[in-house]
Amino acid sequence: LVGVTAGCAVVEPWGAFLIGVGAAPVYVFSSRFLVKMGIDDVVDAVPVHGFCGAYGVIMASLLATKENYSAAYGIYDGAEDSCAGLLTGGGGGSFRAAP
Repeated sequence: LVGVTAGCAVVEPWGAFLIGVGAAPVYVFSSRFLVKMGIDDVVDAVPVHGFCGAYGVIMASLLATKENYSAAYGIYDGAEDSCAGLLTGGGGGSFRAAP
């Protein structure tokens, strides 16, 4: 859920599915990484909100469509051409802004 929250307004359902499928291993490996580093995070807040959240922002910047970006943020005329995802024909402006 945290992985797809960043892009829920701008990605297609197939993109949301890909983000969700990818967020699972991000969570598992980041949780194991924290345990290996000796960092005590009892409720796994950092893997869920930190690692999966950052992953979601990056994936949204790759998978956002022009149509959805325009529908969600239509107040900026022409922004969808430069801010849509790199993998969906956009200019990559949102990818450059990702962490």
